[in-house]
Amino acid sequence: EIRYEFPSNAMQGEESSYALIHFDWRPRSMKEDTVMSKESDEIQMSLGPERVMEKEMLAYALPHHTDSIQQVVGSSNSKTGHCSEGLHGQACLLRGGEWVMKEYLDGPPSFVAPRPPHHSIIPSL
Repeated sequence: EIRYEFPSNAMQGEESSYALIHFDWRPRSMKEDTVMSKESDEIQMSLGPERVMEKEMLAYALPHHTDSIQQVVGSSNSKTGHCSEGLHGQACLLRGGEWVMKEYLDGPPSFVAPRPPHHSIIPSL
């Protein structure tokens, strides 16, 4: 589930210069969702809310994502310390079931992060 929030500056009565984007990944274990039936070879899906247990997922996040992630109550949103080098910089594993990213609204949108590529990647470019 993705939600947007545009907080207003209550002190000055102005619109905010940033937006909060909420990503509720709602991760769950496939092992708990899939039950093999003993009477047949069919797989029965059990997706009832009473069976869904809160889980936290692991996902790679790029540097500009990790910089903008805010802490959320009920989700650890913590770095695991495992990173892999990529074209856009280090992609690091984050743990957490819900992310809130703070995105500044100043200027037009850009599809390029404001940083040069890592020096080891330049010869490949």
